[in-house]
Amino acid sequence: MWSISARVKPFIFLLLAILMSSCLSQQKMAKNETAPNSERKIVLAIDSLLKIQQFVKAEHYGRLFLNRYEHSPYVDDVVYRMAYLHVIADSKNPFFDYSQALKSFQLFLKKFPASQYAFACNNWLKVLYLTSQLQKQVETLQRDNRKLKNELKVSSAQIEQLKSTLRDLEKVIKR
Repeated sequence: MWSISARVKPFIFLLLAILMSSCLSQQKMAKNETAPNSERKIVLAIDSLLKIQQFVKAEHYGRLFLNRYEHSPYVDDVVYRMAYLHVIADSKNPFFDYSQALKSFQLFLKKFPASQYAFACNNWLKVLYLTSQLQKQVETLQRDNRKLKNELKVSSAQIEQLKSTLRDLEKVIKR
């Protein structure tokens, strides 16, 4: 799991909040009305489960839907929600995983390039790439910080050694 510095967290939170609001507005189902109503109800049930933080149940119903209705006009809706499940940063969400989200959104775009969710997926991919880049920068800064701390310790030890030598020289000079 990635750790993110305190300075970067507010920036990422703001980006995710903006993106989530745009994605939620994208989640309207404008499928043809010839699809069975039961399929639409399952998708709405998955949405409801996500909203009440029942992530395991939502994922379970999503998998069942994809196994049972693989040719449904709602398949892209469910696949999008399954990918989206990986970016919900909640302690109750066992599926939270940015690297899996990245793979899922990329696969979604390959399978459904003309989907109504393609724009939202592209936005998520941008956020995930940005998060990855920021994480690499944070790791580099943390590594550099550790090096500087070690150099500071060595320099402090050398200064103490020089002070001791100077005191010894002052004693010799006073004699």
